[in-house]
Amino acid sequence: MKKLFWITLFLFLIQTGSANPLDDLPVEPEMAVVVERILAMTGLHNDVRVVVDYEATGCAYATTRDGRQYIGVNPDCVGPLRIEGRYSWRVLGALTHEVAHLLGGHTTNATNSHREETEADEWSGWAMYRLGATLDEALTAARTYSVSGSRTHPPRAVRLESVERGWRRAAAEVEPIKGTSPKPNAWAAFLNSPLPWATED
Repeated sequence: MKKLFWITLFLFLIQTGSANPLDDLPVEPEMAVVVERILAMTGLHNDVRVVVDYEATGCAYATTRDGRQYIGVNPDCVGPLRIEGRYSWRVLGALTHEVAHLLGGHTTNATNSHREETEADEWSGWAMYRLGATLDEALTAARTYSVSGSRTHPPRAVRLESVERGWRRAAAEVEPIKGTSPKPNAWAAFLNSPLPWATED
């Protein structure tokens, strides 16, 4: 009888517990809006859940679980999204990098981590230019990366080069949003503009 009780309890806990532990983490609403805006810049409307994860390795990560896309962020590591009313280029650099992993399919079909990191860095640089970042601002996040790199991540110098390559590629393609030159308020203006798929009430 006791054995049957424990089996029943075990099955109950399995059924009632969260199948995906990421869904138990709190959502970071303001960063979620930022990610939505970054995606809007590409014309895509991915359903990305941005969660606060104080155990995030490397400050932030992107992953796909059960077909759903997530970005986990450790606020203690990346710092605040806004500093004195302005958006932090370091945080924006981290978010554009993680969005790049999702758009590049790196979370569902990982093959070569170093190549995928440099691809994400380059796309981040491209996106940062379009958001109005100067080259110096676009490199803010990459300057905090490991100097020597690791088994999964290239050295800092390689990553800085990748971000710069993406930024310069974007500079050769288009003018940044809301102006003909990067301006501090360009991102804020875009953040407050209607989304492409928004409907009027």
